[in-house]
Amino acid sequence: MINLDFETASTAQAMVSACRRGNLASEKIENVVNKALGIVQENGPYAATLFLFTRRQSDDKNVAAVVRANLFGKTAALLSVAEVDTESPDDTLQFLLDHVCADLGRLLFIKQVWEQTLIYARHGAKAMK
Repeated sequence: MINLDFETASTAQAMVSACRRGNLASEKIENVVNKALGIVQENGPYAATLFLFTRRQSDDKNVAAVVRANLFGKTAALLSVAEVDTESPDDTLQFLLDHVCADLGRLLFIKQVWEQTLIYARHGAKAMK
């Protein structure tokens, strides 16, 4: 049995810690995570991934890269599939289509995991202020 609360909390903590080690401001972390969370809730993981890739040309690119890497690392682990190179938009989006979006049960499961992870990361970033 998988303890999803532990999995999401540990991923969120790793996400915030990695951002903090990179000397990224708590406000910036909170902002990117909060926007990604809203997109996951409204439109799902595919749209959130697109959003995180749009941050590549802004000041938020380092936070977005950490968020992507952690979300996709946990996704691959939970689905028992090989990890994807989260720096490649084509590979990352294809991974989502093949391993998540093609199966409604998996899609809803991963959406729930991402939501909980991002909620914990948002609060973690706030706590770091």
